[in-house]
Amino acid sequence: MTSSAQRQLYILMQLLAGISLTKSNLALKFSADQRTIQRDLASVRNFLTDYQPGTEITYDHIKKGYYLVKPPHLLAENAVLTLIKILLASRALNKEETQNTIQQLLALISVQEARQVKPLIQIKPLIQNELANYTPVQHQQVLLAPLWDFSQYILRLQVVKITYQRQHRELVNRTIQPRAIVFSEFYFYVIAYNSHYDQNLFYRLDRIQKYSPLPPNTDQKLPRFKEGELRKFLQYMYPGKLQTIKFKYYGILEAALDRFPIARVLTYDSKKGWALLEVKVYDQGALTWFLSQGELVQF
Repeated sequence: MTSSAQRQLYILMQLLAGISLTKSNLALKFSADQRTIQRDLASVRNFLTDYQPGTEITYDHIKKGYYLVKPPHLLAENAVLTLIKILLASRALNKEETQNTIQQLLALISVQEARQVKPLIQIKPLIQNELANYTPVQHQQVLLAPLWDFSQYILRLQVVKITYQRQHRELVNRTIQPRAIVFSEFYFYVIAYNSHYDQNLFYRLDRIQKYSPLPPNTDQKLPRFKEGELRKFLQYMYPGKLQTIKFKYYGILEAALDRFPIARVLTYDSKKGWALLEVKVYDQGALTWFLSQGELVQF
């Protein structure tokens, strides 16, 4: 004869595996009456409430069985698939980190989703070709650890000594205060205040060869950096002057508005296929985009 602890452990393990349970089947398995099974379910429910907040045992009236409702920290399979597709398209991480991240994302698929379908069977065919042919950007650097480290330096207001590889492979030493991390066009960038130049500069994370944090500066007076505001005016990670520019665009209007999210459409001629736009941008990054459009842009 099994004890209540053994029954409750079995119930918990089955529910965590995404299996739907019925009181009648459990009563038959353990040679117990359904009132005993009901008490076991109540004990497991109380345990989950105390030690796994957000996880609940729910009764399915159609299937007449009990199952676990997904905790809020788990993800639906469509969200997991979307994140994996974005990760693969970015090409930002090396292959090993990409594969590990995908496995961790797949592990976040909710118990409720797993109970209804086989999510791995459904998702893997949709990504296996992209993953097999995945080609990361050239630097091949490990990024997840430094990405986390620099995010902590930002929160702690820490100054960091770095050895940085410039565009032509020259190594330089800098002392910076990281203020934000952004992703743009394949690369992660650390936006950091450089006291020598008295301005915020952009450092590609993969080019930071070494870094060593200094003690936190609790007297730091720099205002919080608003990276969300920066994205409104910055098309590529090039510094420059913030300017207002008007230009006539003959390309797909939606593409221009996606590139300049706060652009104003001053005039639009649908028959001739052009629009007059006014944008507020950092000039160097905007110039790079203008040149890439060729004759589609007129000033």
